[in-house]
Amino acid sequence: MSTATETAEQERFWIRIQAASGLAFSIFLALHLANTVTASGGEGTYNAFQDGARRFYQTMLFEILLVAVPLVTHLVASIVRIV
Repeated sequence: MSTATETAEQERFWIRIQAASGLAFSIFLALHLANTVTASGGEGTYNAFQDGARRFYQTMLFEILLVAVPLVTHLVASIVRIV
């Protein structure tokens, strides 16, 4: 049986996991939004950003690491905290 201290420590652990997964997703979101905003600077600005960003945030590995893994991690942490 868990003590109150162990339960509080577990709760803090899962809160940190959720915060870290949210931060990872935020990196992807910020790049995605920056990409969209550059379109307002004209075709040249947008294309320049795309050329630089394409190597990173538009790769399968990057999307898995900054979208899929954080999403699953966040959901698991939420379920654990609810249960």
